[in-house]
Amino acid sequence: MIALVELIKTIIKTSSLNIPNTTTTTTRHSMTTMDPFALAKKQSFGFFDDISTAKWNKLRDLVAHHQDHFDMNDPSVYQSASIGRNIKPPADDFRLPAVWFQSHYEPNFSCMFKVRVGGNGNGDGPKWVCDPHRLKIISAERKLKNPTRPGCIIYSVGSCGDFSFEEALQNLLGKDTCEIHTFDMDDFEDVMPKDMNIHFHKWGLANEATSKKENDKKGAHIFKTLKETVKELGHDDLPAIDIFKIDCEGCEFTTQADWIGSDDTMPMLQQILVEVHYPKANNANNFFDGFKNAGYVSFSKEHNIQIPGLSASEHSFLKLDKEFFQVPAVG
Repeated sequence: MIALVELIKTIIKTSSLNIPNTTTTTTRHSMTTMDPFALAKKQSFGFFDDISTAKWNKLRDLVAHHQDHFDMNDPSVYQSASIGRNIKPPADDFRLPAVWFQSHYEPNFSCMFKVRVGGNGNGDGPKWVCDPHRLKIISAERKLKNPTRPGCIIYSVGSCGDFSFEEALQNLLGKDTCEIHTFDMDDFEDVMPKDMNIHFHKWGLANEATSKKENDKKGAHIFKTLKETVKELGHDDLPAIDIFKIDCEGCEFTTQADWIGSDDTMPMLQQILVEVHYPKANNANNFFDGFKNAGYVSFSKEHNIQIPGLSASEHSFLKLDKEFFQVPAVG
């Protein structure tokens, strides 16, 4: 334990990040004059502590003026270069083609040191993570304050036996500090990397109605809600699930409300990394707008070109305080 504490102290001490010692107050004026990084730190829940107020306000301005759609007057329209015209979906249940992704919801936020964690494999493994070096420092500080609790918590929903993301993230953050939990309906525990702080759970994620329906079936897969999962693992008293990665082949549309809801008994999901599959005209805009309405910015978008029809896309979101979205004067 002494060695671990000394290691954590070294990580914090050798960090290239500025960790201001000045007192932070809640007014914009005092934040600007007393601590040039306080506004960003406050509005990112402590994640960014080295971005000046002027640069932070520029990011806020870019988000405020970002256009999510090809045609802002009709968010359902998408552009098709092959057909040579703009297309409006013919029905609410119309499955949107791959070209829809390129007409809507480009990233509106920049993480200067984002990393594609998991190498150069296909999109079902590696994911883009916002500035993981920051999480490493934050986790070390948490661990120093309370050695009995994990420095950070990672959830990875949907494995299919591919642990490249988990293994790479563990190597980045350190197995003595961060704890990773992987979930899948099928049993892949035998192929899970050994001697790492990774824990496998044989159940899938579902909303409450689907979970009850599926669990009532004899011999069926086990499903749990996110709230049930958090409580069972003893994480309901934590401030955040630091990274929530999910690739569940379509369940994202029925479970999203549980990820981004305003339940005070649930930890915040600070980063959400999700693969979106086969969106339909009646759920696509609501899905992506749901993140924005819940206080998330988008910092990465990547098509998974190995999915048939190119109808899957990887998206990464970061939670920020609601004050971030109140348009400031750009400094």
